[in-house]
Amino acid sequence: MAIDIKKDFINQREGRRRLYALARRLRRPTTYVQRQLATWALPRPTFRIPQSTGIATLAYDRIPEAAEVAVMAQTMVRTTFHDPTHKPTRKTFLLNRLDPALLSLDSPILRFALNPEILSAVSRYLGMVPILANIKVFLSEPSDTEPWSSQLFHCDAHDKAQVKAFVYCSDIGPENGPLTLIPAKESERIRARINYRYPKRIPDSVIDEAREERSPEVVTGPPGTVCLFDSSRCFHYGSRVSPGSTPRVVLMVQYLTPFAFTVPTDYRQGAPLGALADAQLSRVQRAVLAGE
Repeated sequence: MAIDIKKDFINQREGRRRLYALARRLRRPTTYVQRQLATWALPRPTFRIPQSTGIATLAYDRIPEAAEVAVMAQTMVRTTFHDPTHKPTRKTFLLNRLDPALLSLDSPILRFALNPEILSAVSRYLGMVPILANIKVFLSEPSDTEPWSSQLFHCDAHDKAQVKAFVYCSDIGPENGPLTLIPAKESERIRARINYRYPKRIPDSVIDEAREERSPEVVTGPPGTVCLFDSSRCFHYGSRVSPGSTPRVVLMVQYLTPFAFTVPTDYRQGAPLGALADAQLSRVQRAVLAGE
């Protein structure tokens, strides 16, 4: 009988996913070692993503491109570009407004995504140089409906570890649907306590009952604020924008390893922006963009 990989390994509990992650790495040891070594070609970052928390939050003026990203994202929202791959839904949140035609190596978004310090921090956290798996500009509108889908606590199923970088492109206070995160180590204890199966959505009441430590980390801030977090290891939610509040606009950049569960074996063929890689980039940046 054929194995349904997604059912039997990805959407599963912690132990089974770890075994599958190990098996994927063992199948391509050369790629694993090469990407580990490539990490040291990057400059040492002035910040890190701690393994214990899986979270790093940077002030609005910390990354030079972040303020430009916010302006570009707001322009995209105003032009009301609609993702042609987006299926009709009743969702009022995480609506993609990224126009791929506006992406180039000179655009603030790509300069942010390939910023050597960002790549260095992500690579050191993941233990190897990642691939750029996804870029979106998300618009979340105010709503008075009960939280559902990704507005509830969950852990993403793409791999046993990954990094998502969020750049706030609008003022985001408690009423604007800020990222709400539970650090990685505490999330691991909660997953064990509730027998969590990826990527199930969990009500606040269940999480509150299972928590032992402080309240979740709520990331607020002005445009340009950056949060890098491991969305596979950290329980998280966002986009709970209160009625009457201003919409939330964020840039999301997703970094995965070539061994992520959702990445094809020949990950270079699936690189979404691989065509943009050229000689003006460093070898590491080309590896991130095109999977070289």
